[in-house]
Amino acid sequence: MPRLDKELQGQLVSIALVLTASALVASARPLPAGAGALDLPTRLLLDSETLQQSEQPFQFTPVTAATLVLSMAVSALSNAAGVGGGALFVPLFNALLGLPIKGATALSQAVITGGALGSVAYSLGRRHPQAPAAPLVDAGLALALAPPLLTGVAAGVLLNIALPNWLITFLLIPLLAFLTYRTLRTGLRMRHAERQAQCRREAAAADQQQGEQQQEQQAQEQVQEQAAPPPPPRLPRAQLGQLALLWLAFCGLQLGKESFSRCSWQFGLLFACQAALALSLTAFFSRQAARRSNPSLARQHSGEQQPILQGAGPDSAANPAASSTGAASSPAASAHQGTPHRPAALALPSWTGRQLAGASGVCLAGGTLAGTLGIGGGMIIAPLLLELGAHPQAASATSALLVLFSASSAVISFAAAGRLNLPYAALFGCACLVSAAAGTFLIGRAVRRSGRASVLVVLLAGCVGAGALATLGYSGRRAVIDLMRGEHSAGGSFCN
Repeated sequence: MPRLDKELQGQLVSIALVLTASALVASARPLPAGAGALDLPTRLLLDSETLQQSEQPFQFTPVTAATLVLSMAVSALSNAAGVGGGALFVPLFNALLGLPIKGATALSQAVITGGALGSVAYSLGRRHPQAPAAPLVDAGLALALAPPLLTGVAAGVLLNIALPNWLITFLLIPLLAFLTYRTLRTGLRMRHAERQAQCRREAAAADQQQGEQQQEQQAQEQVQEQAAPPPPPRLPRAQLGQLALLWLAFCGLQLGKESFSRCSWQFGLLFACQAALALSLTAFFSRQAARRSNPSLARQHSGEQQPILQGAGPDSAANPAASSTGAASSPAASAHQGTPHRPAALALPSWTGRQLAGASGVCLAGGTLAGTLGIGGGMIIAPLLLELGAHPQAASATSALLVLFSASSAVISFAAAGRLNLPYAALFGCACLVSAAAGTFLIGRAVRRSGRASVLVVLLAGCVGAGALATLGYSGRRAVIDLMRGEHSAGGSFCN
């Protein structure tokens, strides 16, 4: 019991740090009188003024230092949960650094890129917690979801220019609230299952004699070693290379589009090529991912409530306690079915083409919101991977990889359009790279030692909920004030 209390205290402290960050943002510097008439309609909507904002000289003040420290803490916790933290960074930079919403959006993408790079650099060399023969990062699933995500980012950058800020804000708040509810419910369900599994293990250990238990475990390990397939390469270099080529192709098309007016036929043609490439690659890689995964009979016959995308049920990797106990203690069931016991295969989730098609649609919408709102997309992708049945640690690592590609492509788009303040982006991006790697390592080690993957899911729910509170407390208040004043009711100059 003391061990459970310490873990619960760690979860509460982590979530309290994130909520404190959102509280600081929501209660930060109030709007000066008359600032709305100058800052919002002028500096947010005109591209020339935004360019001047991006060339603003860097000043390292005490407020900048405090913002940097707070950003590093948010990046460490967010990347450990598999999200970029954009829903916290945008109001943070808007309130403390004084950047407009769209300037904070561009800087947020740069900071998310740095944090995701640090998290991915740590996670690439790790193995799956339930299937040691498999890597922690599911590069095959990332290949299937990256094309719609990048296409959504390209569309979101355009919407960021065209849509008014109040509409962007009010689109984000209900989405984050819904994701918080779904993720927290998943985390509480997993924690309950982990406690039940621990009670069963303690009861089994008390009933059996120690000598007989050791002999049975040795016999099971010998059978598993003989039946287990040879482990795949530790680092999926081929799939990572394909992801890199995919990213280069999309970024090349993105830079090519910036050479033309947004209302020209050349721009429309390149965007259509980008969408067609995404559709074909999504279909190809989704088919490959579905073929590689093995369907689970337990998931098909489950009578529990189905998740959003009809993915894995309670016996899948989304419920690691049930999966691990079932995979490790049911060799008799495997033999009864006439198939060798393969714990790695049983621990990994499986998908159908319909599930991956639904996931691709969610990624397209998530990428659009990422480019529009300045988030990396992880607050949508990480809960999506949990709904698909991924283990929480694998979901966090795979989500960080997807966030890296989506945020970096958005950074290139904003930089090409002259909307990115490079000195601020370099400082905050490098600092968050280090803090994200450290946070992923420390929190990941705590999860491995405790054996409670629900910690990551609860932390993810806390990050998403804190982002919703920060957006509601600051950006939402500002949007309401603008609407009451009749300001800021139209979007930007789209064709320029």
